[in-house]
Amino acid sequence: MNNRAADSGTRTLLVAATLLALAVATASCATRSRDTSDGPADRGPTVVQVDNGNFSDVVVYALSTGQYYRLGEVTGHDRATLSLPRQLDTVSDLRLVADPIGSRSSYFSDPILFEPGDVLVLNVGPTMNLSNVAVRAGRAGTER
Repeated sequence: MNNRAADSGTRTLLVAATLLALAVATASCATRSRDTSDGPADRGPTVVQVDNGNFSDVVVYALSTGQYYRLGEVTGHDRATLSLPRQLDTVSDLRLVADPIGSRSSYFSDPILFEPGDVLVLNVGPTMNLSNVAVRAGRAGTER
């Protein structure tokens, strides 16, 4: 009987250890719920800050998959903040276009890598070939 009690205690301990190992394995394999506090909806809209250093007024467009989206117009030697349409927050081929009114030359940026809520900074130069784009993470981030 004493031997049987020892086998029963060993068996109970073995079952408890197996259940504990199973619980640990399940917990480590479970997916954690994603923290949505930094998700696209919480980061705010993506904006384009335009610093127009050109004499001409410029019309600013977002260009994606061959389609132009007019963002707004910025007066010569002025600054403006324009909103990027939400449907463009996830595109991978976004370019910004600065088209001076009354001029034949325009600025087309390279494709821009950004995340929803970032700030796209478009600097329009005194001549179009001196224009550039920078990306700042979020509203208070640093330029990338």
